[in-house]
Amino acid sequence: MATKNIKNVQPAPDKQLSCSHYVIRVKGPSGEVSNGKAPQSNSQNRIWDENFELLMQFKTKNGHCDVPRWHIEQGKSLGVWVRNQKTKKRKNMLEQRREDLLEQAGFEWNNIYDTSWDAMFALLLQFKTKNGHCNVPRRRVEQGKSLGVWVNNQRAKKQKNMLKQRREDLLEQAGFEWNLKKQADNDKKWGAMFALLLQFKTKNGHCNVSRNHVEQGKHLGYWVSNQRIKKRKAILEQRRVDLLEQAGLEWKMYNDWEAMFALLLEFKRNNGHCNVLQYHIEQGKRLGYWVNNQRFKKSKATLEQRRVDLLEQTGFEWRIYKK
Repeated sequence: MATKNIKNVQPAPDKQLSCSHYVIRVKGPSGEVSNGKAPQSNSQNRIWDENFELLMQFKTKNGHCDVPRWHIEQGKSLGVWVRNQKTKKRKNMLEQRREDLLEQAGFEWNNIYDTSWDAMFALLLQFKTKNGHCNVPRRRVEQGKSLGVWVNNQRAKKQKNMLKQRREDLLEQAGFEWNLKKQADNDKKWGAMFALLLQFKTKNGHCNVSRNHVEQGKHLGYWVSNQRIKKRKAILEQRRVDLLEQAGLEWKMYNDWEAMFALLLEFKRNNGHCNVLQYHIEQGKRLGYWVNNQRFKKSKATLEQRRVDLLEQTGFEWRIYKK
């Protein structure tokens, strides 16, 4: 056996000599002495670097390094590789250089907790689907999990600046409210505007509020329009959708006819009648022409019955006689 590369062979203290008690420090080709960990071959280094590059590509696309266990990237089992790095780190078998590279990339070692967090987040999304919001009661249990406690913990971590940015972003995208007092204030304001809408309906028989209508000093028309926009964007809480629909709000009111009808209601409110002169302009719209057109369509039996009913409920006169 060649011995030219073996240096500093020392027996362990107070032990009889045996092969197992030798500490052998080996000089590598560059003259460096290893630290006792098995040196990596060029092939192993190349494979590791290739997987690390795939991890960087995954992060570029997804914004994080939390690769699912069975994820395949460009034909490579990246998820298995990631799990192996965590196992080696836990067993103190991962080279420091590699550990440093992974941490600089934003790699999280204890992602068993992420799995648990993601499972609770999924329960939160299910809660929102059923209830239209993320305001989980503190004692709420969902599928055997204390979802209410978990939700409160997220708020506490956010307040202490201990919540990971990725998690914060996911919660905010779900419509999560960090400040329950603020949410309570929003609910109070929304309820007050909804009460005004109900008053408007009691007086007018419908919820077709014109866009610029002001009720008791509040911009009710703008508020109603805003509810329609939120509903269209699917960001209106389901409980609010339900309340508005129970009140008779029509979501697609602001087509041309409904907009002109709202102007007619505004005209009546200001003038006490619906006898609009033929050339009258209201908010830049030819309301007089539109009114005459409704009369013409009614005479030809081409006006929808729903529109006939709405006009008649406002006190609309189909025949105007000259005095």
